[in-house]
Amino acid sequence: MTNEDFLCLSRIRKHYEHLSNTEQQIADLILSDWKRIIDMPVAQIACEAGVSQATVVRFCRSIGFDGVPELKLYLKRERLSPLGELSEVEDDDTPAVVAQKIIRYNKNAMDDMLDVLNGEHLEMAAMALNNAERVIIMSEGGSASTARSAFDVFLKIGLPCFMVEDPFFQIQTAALMKPGDVAFTVCHSGRARNAVESIQKAHEMGATTISIIGLTGSPMSKYTDIPLYTGLSEHAFFSDTISARICELNLVSALHALLVLRNKERLGDYRRKVSELLNIKRIK
Repeated sequence: MTNEDFLCLSRIRKHYEHLSNTEQQIADLILSDWKRIIDMPVAQIACEAGVSQATVVRFCRSIGFDGVPELKLYLKRERLSPLGELSEVEDDDTPAVVAQKIIRYNKNAMDDMLDVLNGEHLEMAAMALNNAERVIIMSEGGSASTARSAFDVFLKIGLPCFMVEDPFFQIQTAALMKPGDVAFTVCHSGRARNAVESIQKAHEMGATTISIIGLTGSPMSKYTDIPLYTGLSEHAFFSDTISARICELNLVSALHALLVLRNKERLGDYRRKVSELLNIKRIK
């Protein structure tokens, strides 16, 4: 099977923002526990989503399926995907086979991210970062490692950025932000209370908010001016560790590349100044 066979959940994520409110309720139900949907009657899907059966059918057509049977067929295929099952790695697998399966999983995760990638949002994020008076980077938990990488590469190209990791200081810093500033965060779930509250406060203060998030529809999305989605479910296999970081880092790398391309002259001046300072600090 090719990656095209396993695009049901990605297709839902890709179309999410264009769905009606009632259709989004169905999408949320499927994304939260898609395996149950496979054997669930249409009437039960409608009941649990709080919509009519006709809305369920319209939802299927809105994301490109002929109806509920085809949706369920693709969900069954999803279950066979390396993205779907932890049991894809078996006890008797050799180290080489385990490595192959994990690498294939990570590759599929990045392919899924390409399906939800919004080039316009990437361009908007790069422009906002480039024009910012200050870039405040805030994150915690597993995603903090990605945020630190963003701080490192952004600082090296001359962006006026600052990293705030302590949750208490994050909310205080957000309260001091103003128009012209950018609040940049990485939060895989989009639901971490401290991260959401900090982005909300920065948004209220008039700062431009940029967030790298797993999925649409999270609380953080409400306060994010420019969301960048990885397309990974919070409950996906290994998503809270390596795969989520790989996808997040790819988005950071894309932003870094866009900023470098648009600031070659400024970048050259900045690097010369840094090089001069480092030479002073080196022991001869």
